[in-house]
Amino acid sequence: VPLLYREARLGDGGAPGSVWGSYVMGLAFGFGWTPCVGPALAAILMIASGMGDIWRGGTLLAVYGFGMTAPFILAAAFAKPFLRWASRNRGMVIWVERAMGVMLILFAILIVTGGIRLIANAMIQWFPSFTSLG
Repeated sequence: VPLLYREARLGDGGAPGSVWGSYVMGLAFGFGWTPCVGPALAAILMIASGMGDIWRGGTLLAVYGFGMTAPFILAAAFAKPFLRWASRNRGMVIWVERAMGVMLILFAILIVTGGIRLIANAMIQWFPSFTSLG
């Protein structure tokens, strides 16, 4: 859908490897991720503050921090092999995009119809040990 492929870009004014370019990239990530990370971090900070033990709260925050940074470290470690693989399999990208689009639409339908709740209840019935996680 061409309308969904529209984007707006601002020039950063700095070279990609410069300190200024790194600062601008950090600002862009911070601006884009704050709505996603903010509520989760706020909830974890509230839980950590109510634990009564600084070490347990600190451990909780450390695990959260590791979980947030691990995907970026893995992405950096495997960026070159992935880009080589993606350049060899460029023809499959359209099919991956279409499959992901269908999955997003199906997930939206599940959310609207309450199907997610039904799936969650079924998983709890099938796998009662899931209730003790977290």
